[in-house]
Amino acid sequence: MPSVKWETSDGSIYEYPGRIITISGLLNEQTGSVSVRAIFDNKRRQLISGAMGNILLPIKMPNAIVIPQTAVSELQDKMIVYRMVNGKPKMTLIKVYPINDGKTYIIISGLKAGDKIRK
Repeated sequence: MPSVKWETSDGSIYEYPGRIITISGLLNEQTGSVSVRAIFDNKRRQLISGAMGNILLPIKMPNAIVIPQTAVSELQDKMIVYRMVNGKPKMTLIKVYPINDGKTYIIISGLKAGDKIRK
């Protein structure tokens, strides 16, 4: 498995990468979460045993189209962007990858490479 990052409970990212040693096979149906145990370097003695947070797994998607979340609007459970066509904005439905970083979306459909959007 690739190296992982740890997002602490205050939202910051721990400076040293870690590695996963166990993943629970049980999915929490209420939260959609799964328990993961990872080991991180603790050179500065900042970590304590049993600390909680989010493990960030890297995802590789070659040739992905990534746009800022601020460019996306939701309209009746649909996600839209305004794509520029001949200098004018045109409402365009998009589908995004279900996992995001809170700042950007990975586009699954609705846009193609080179499309210009209104931010």
